[in-house]
Amino acid sequence: MGRTVVTHGVGAGHIRNAIWLPRGFLEFKIEEVVTDPASLIVVYCLRGCRGSVAALTLRNMGYADVQDLDGGLEVWMQEKRPLWNMLGRIVVEEISNKSPWPQ
Repeated sequence: MGRTVVTHGVGAGHIRNAIWLPRGFLEFKIEEVVTDPASLIVVYCLRGCRGSVAALTLRNMGYADVQDLDGGLEVWMQEKRPLWNMLGRIVVEEISNKSPWPQ
């Protein structure tokens, strides 16, 4: 089973079924989240920088199938893909004008 690991805050939403794991805790907590090092892991952050570093770290730790979401959550949102929060699906068009992130 694949896992999606988020390395940014999830206040504005996240990709469905993603697991939030802050970059600073990745090395310490990943084994609790992904028990099989052969599992597919997709890593993302807001813009792609921390996600790339996290993907490299996981590969160096022996995780075999690690992918980084190119461009991060910003590209995901630009492509009008859905986000989720604790209340359910967020329509990206509804939050695009209220983004808490600098443009």
